[in-house]
Amino acid sequence: MAVNWLEIAKKMAEDARAQLALNRQRLQEILAERARQQSAQGPQPEAASVRPNIKDFLLGPGPRFEMTLPKRGRWKMRPPIDLD
Repeated sequence: MAVNWLEIAKKMAEDARAQLALNRQRLQEILAERARQQSAQGPQPEAASVRPNIKDFLLGPGPRFEMTLPKRGRWKMRPPIDLD
């Protein structure tokens, strides 16, 4: 019995396209529902929905800390192990 690989591949591609169409449709429904919910809640504050970028975060108001580093040479190194 000969297997027609071309027909199998075509069937798999057709199934994948059908699943993709269903996923797209479901995503559009979810986005439309989310838009309806947001419009029912009213406008959201602009600052609450926007994340600050790294420049605004670093230059903005907030606590500043100095790094405390130990003095150099304070830690003693172990002597090398004699393997003889």
